[in-house]
Amino acid sequence: DALRPPTPSTNGAHAAADGGMAPLVPANGNGPTADDVLRHLHDGTARFVDAREEKEYAAGHLLGAINLPSSTVYDRIADVTSMIAPNEKIIVYCGGGQCEASHVVAGVLRDEFYYTNVQIYEKGWEEIQTSGKFSDCTATGGEP
Repeated sequence: DALRPPTPSTNGAHAAADGGMAPLVPANGNGPTADDVLRHLHDGTARFVDAREEKEYAAGHLLGAINLPSSTVYDRIADVTSMIAPNEKIIVYCGGGQCEASHVVAGVLRDEFYYTNVQIYEKGWEEIQTSGKFSDCTATGGEP
């Protein structure tokens, strides 16, 4: 597993630029909202990682999102590390609701590959599909 560096002990947090620790989801539980996600999509101020399985991604995903399924995160990590710099803002999403895939992928990106600005869009694909706000921001197929 040459791509997998040693795991630092960070208890689900990462070293922030000021040396402090930042949680994957803020203590108040308020990660990015649908409006935040839309703003970042339209402004190009964040990169998106879809933590769902390939079949789900192919059926629909955010435009430009890189598919990094939680089940194959180590096999596919180069898909992210070759395209996204460690200091770029990354928003990870999965199916929403009870889906934990985004937490797995975000944790690996932060704790093992040292990405410093990773957030989780908690409501994920469920809200993307049902909110009606993302109609011009989604794609289908295997490419971002």
